[in-house]
Amino acid sequence: MDRFDREKSLLRPLVPVDPRRLYEGEIRKVSSDGYLRWDGHAYPVPMRFCGRSVWVTVESGIRLTVWGEGETPLLTHPLRTGSPDPLPAHPEHQEAEPRRKKRREGLRARWVGRFRERFGEEAEPFLEGLQGATGPNFTWHVSEIVELLERYDPEEGRRVLREAQACQGFHKNFLRPLLRPECLLPVPEGMALPMGASLARSLDCYRGLGEEVCHD
Repeated sequence: MDRFDREKSLLRPLVPVDPRRLYEGEIRKVSSDGYLRWDGHAYPVPMRFCGRSVWVTVESGIRLTVWGEGETPLLTHPLRTGSPDPLPAHPEHQEAEPRRKKRREGLRARWVGRFRERFGEEAEPFLEGLQGATGPNFTWHVSEIVELLERYDPEEGRRVLREAQACQGFHKNFLRPLLRPECLLPVPEGMALPMGASLARSLDCYRGLGEEVCHD
């Protein structure tokens, strides 16, 4: 101890070592849902790193460390081994779930309201069948069907809903062939068509109107 007191002022500092290089590691990309996959297991990573690459090291075979930018560990997890476990809960997902649930419920209420407003009594039995057929994807299917049928006369929509319900065909692709082109509503001036929509109609609706009708 006495010798060290005399010598310590003459000691040179150790060469700095990047802690990320103390163990072998790999570059891995964080998935869009905020997880990092390693050896068949998933580890939650802060959502701000979604789609970005991070440096991953395994220390002493017991700990997995994720490094972001700089020399400070982003987070550590006990290394999981054996068969893949179910996807672990993500803290940020759990925090955001109440907000997502409220947003989903509001979106569902808006689309169902538009459906009921347009089709009245015909709406309820079809919506009930659609819910049973589509489950968690119910809102998306309602929105697709509403956007399709709003381009047609409401009475035509009711007819098609009755036929589809009788056949248990709860999908827009089942409804589409049942719709008659002559029942398409005129597009209001300045209104943009939905992506993929077509104005094509059968020319049968022009028969008997006389020679003054011009066919391009």
